[in-house]
Amino acid sequence: GLEDVANFTSLTHVGYRAYVDLLNLYLPPSQAPRIAPVGLAYLVVHEEEYELWRTLFHCDNLHASPSGSFLQGCIVHYTLFGKMPDRSVMLSGDISHLWKNARMMQHAWEPPNPFPDRDAAEYLYRVAERVMVEGYVPSSYVDYRNGEVASS
Repeated sequence: GLEDVANFTSLTHVGYRAYVDLLNLYLPPSQAPRIAPVGLAYLVVHEEEYELWRTLFHCDNLHASPSGSFLQGCIVHYTLFGKMPDRSVMLSGDISHLWKNARMMQHAWEPPNPFPDRDAAEYLYRVAERVMVEGYVPSSYVDYRNGEVASS
């Protein structure tokens, strides 16, 4: 399942959904688990803006960069509050205030992670909005719960 981004994302997402299904058997409705589908949003970027997708990761290719954290933050905000973060706060004027107190997550010898510029932030916000508000699912996503079988 690790040979390509779409398959990895699809398998991971179905695993999270299976975990949620199990938890739903034992938790009261007031504690129903929710999934923040960050992987689906990353997959949208992978399909549409591959070079930007590469900037979603720290140089270790595992942890999120500031751009990846921005996208994750939009997804998690919607998951928790049922609405997108306020666009006027996130994308008005000079967006450098978003990074003012950002924690640096790299060693001194690593190249600094760049912060997304306004165009990138607007695109990532729109991706989060499409996934969360509009229910958009990337075309390369495979819903393995519908009977499909992973190739590996």
